[in-house]
Amino acid sequence: KLLIDFANNAAKKNEFTVAEKAYKTILDYGEQNPRYRTAHEGILQMQVQQIENNPTVTKAEIDNCAKGFETYLEQFPAGFGSPLVQQYAYLEAQHNNNVSKAIALLQKAISLQMGNKFFIGNCKLQLGDYYIISGDVWEAALAYAQVDKGFREDALGEEARFRNAKLSYYQNDFEQAQGQLSVLKASTSELIANDALFLSVQITENIPKDSNMVPLERFAAAELLLFQNKDKEAESLLDSIAQAFPKNALADDILLQRSKIASKHKDYNKAIDYLKKI
Repeated sequence: KLLIDFANNAAKKNEFTVAEKAYKTILDYGEQNPRYRTAHEGILQMQVQQIENNPTVTKAEIDNCAKGFETYLEQFPAGFGSPLVQQYAYLEAQHNNNVSKAIALLQKAISLQMGNKFFIGNCKLQLGDYYIISGDVWEAALAYAQVDKGFREDALGEEARFRNAKLSYYQNDFEQAQGQLSVLKASTSELIANDALFLSVQITENIPKDSNMVPLERFAAAELLLFQNKDKEAESLLDSIAQAFPKNALADDILLQRSKIASKHKDYNKAIDYLKKI
């Protein structure tokens, strides 16, 4: 246990070489070691962490990590009832451009019903997100609604309602989104309440008096593209707003989104420049 704790702490501090050595030392004791599975999980989690922190990560490194998850799930099928399968789905959807694989993994985890109800609920939320990325908004709405219904008095249900409100926003149904957000602003979760308030204010401030909704509609569509990891298409759409409507109220919001895109691609100087303009 001391060695596992040491490895986990090293990984948290991005001391990956030290952590890997500690995990492999445990694995070398063999499968009969009670910490064998935990060490295997630790290596996979660490590899995902490394991929997230590496702007120049290669396809081969991602594929190698995915292969490690496959090997783990073959050896430990009970992994389909643990958060590790969610990390595998995240790797496939967000880093390996394989959303269909991520969806299949989560659908299997949900159907097997190995984890507790909160694990299943979180899988459904994640599944909803990946349906949006794949363009299947109706399935996304259904997944969120199932979590909302199953966790009415829980923060998980509030999270599902917020994601459904965001989905309405993406689809340019601003009235529907505002109706959902008005309830969520009184959420017991401070984070959800703040997120709901931010989105509600963004909609309210950018609905023009002349009823020209095109800038806000394009901006919401650009945010959807960003959610779907289509960064270049999103930037082009943001450019079109600035060019077609140079005096629109969204100018600072566009700069903030550009800063987020630059940060995502580790171009921090560019991100800072956008923030300075704001």
